[in-house]
Order: sequence, then structure tokens, then C-alpha cells
Amino acid sequence: MHVPSQTSNAPGGSSGASHDKACPTLRRVFAIGRIFHCNPSFTAYSSMRIVAPMQIRAALLALFLSASAIQPAHTAETLPAPVEAPAADVLNGQASSVHELVNKGMSYLGIRYRFGGTSPETGLDCSGLVQNVFRNAIGLDLPRTAREMASLGDKIGRQDLKPGDLVFFNTMRRAFSHVGIYVGDGQFLHAPSRGGGVRVEDMGSSYWAKRFNGARRLLDEESNTTDLPTLAR
Repeated sequence: MHVPSQTSNAPGGSSGASHDKACPTLRRVFAIGRIFHCNPSFTAYSSMRIVAPMQIRAALLALFLSASAIQPAHTAETLPAPVEAPAADVLNGQASSVHELVNKGMSYLGIRYRFGGTSPETGLDCSGLVQNVFRNAIGLDLPRTAREMASLGDKIGRQDLKPGDLVFFNTMRRAFSHVGIYVGDGQFLHAPSRGGGVRVEDMGSSYWAKRFNGARRLLDEESNTTDLPTLAR
């Protein structure tokens, strides 16, 4: 049975050329319609053999479109562990402590001497000066007398002196009877005697050179302080 060709009657529609531009699915639907119309013996089972694959393809297409519409969930970003700041350079810490010590010592220049004195307001003796400087500059609480201070720290030769070292002298016919703080360039800070005040003097002068008893270092290169002094609280 002849099936007349279909033409579009829609306004502005084209003739047979428009079918060439139709989508493949529509062309398949038209072809199936012609098969049904031309073949009366075409059974329902036969139609299912043709239509079922089309339904499967349609289902797969719908599944693909719905899957593509799903936005993937954003995975939580794993932030890198914070980088710890490097430990402070021990030598820089030591230099800072020495700097504080010498600066604090220089701020006591001119304070009058007083035997047994421990206060800048009323006067200082030699060990009282050293006590005040170490406590207020770097938080070290030293013993009260020069002899007790001489038992602390590391023994240092005169040629190895560094700023911040304690220097001891025999000024009363006994060892370690006087103490001062070495400030560099062969000079030391101390509270000398009655009638005087805190000042800086040259260790190379004949008086101090022949009375030099030794030196002790309380600031070392590894921990800034030896394990002997007690931290002030």
C-alpha cells in the first residue's frame, strides 16, 4: 500500500527539505508508523522488539542528563600544617642579654657608694651594684657578697674576657674582696669606695692590674646563663 509523502502545512514551514533536517529520532518514529500502516500482520510482539530498544535508549539518555546535572560535592581542603617558626638563635639571645646588662649597668653611673648598700636610692657597694644590674637587666638574682659571687659560673682568664663577665680584685688583703662588671675594651664598671660613685675604670692601670683575682662568666653561649644563679621571681 502506497503511503503518500507527508508535507508540512504549518505556516512558514518548508516542504520535503525540512524532513532532511529533522532529528534522527523523529525519522525513526515516521519509519515505524509506515511499517505499522503497510503491514497488517505486524504483531504486538514485533512492535515491542523495535520500541523496547528505543525506550531503553530514552531511559539511558534521561539518566545521563540527570547525572550530568548533579554538581560534584566539593571535597574539604586539607590545609597544610602551620610551619613553626625557627627557634631563636642562641647566640643572638646571648648578645641581647649582654647588651641589656651593659646598658643597665651604665644607667647606674654616678650613684654614690655606701658600704653594705643595696639600693640605688640610698647608695650601693660593689656587690650591691652587681646584684642590682643583673636582677634588673636579665632577671638573675645573685648572692650578696663578692666572695659568694666568685663561686658561680665559669672561670675565665683575663685574655678571654667578654662584656658581662664578673671581674674580681683583692682590695682588702683577701681574695675576691671587690667585684665589678667587665664592659669591654679593658674596662669595668664598679662601685669603688667611700666618698666615690659608680664609675668605669681601666683594668690595665697599675692599681687594678696587680690586684686582679680572676673572672667568672655567668652568661654562656648555650643557655645565656649558667645553672648556678637563681632566676628572680
